[in-house]
Amino acid sequence: MTCGTLLAMPMRLDHALRPQPMPDHRVPRHRRPDQRWWSTPEWRKLRRQVVIEEPVCRICGVAPTTTADHIVPVDAGGAVLDRSNLQGACGPCNSGKGAMA
Repeated sequence: MTCGTLLAMPMRLDHALRPQPMPDHRVPRHRRPDQRWWSTPEWRKLRRQVVIEEPVCRICGVAPTTTADHIVPVDAGGAVLDRSNLQGACGPCNSGKGAMA
């Protein structure tokens, strides 16, 4: 084939623009469909309860609580929807705690 022949051929790029799914072993654990507990009504209700009951971050003790933090991480076997495994935390403290794990 010559350059002229290649340029004259119709090109279909729509397949390249479609997002391709990653194999399951490469999908981060928290992104798998069976791990979507954070979008359930039970989690939202419990999270709201923690934020109301604990208005100040339990980790730094200064900032207002904006998230519910698992004391024992879910990946380490901590209970997801157990109030005794949750504490109020500000966003930076919760993110920093997750980065240390």
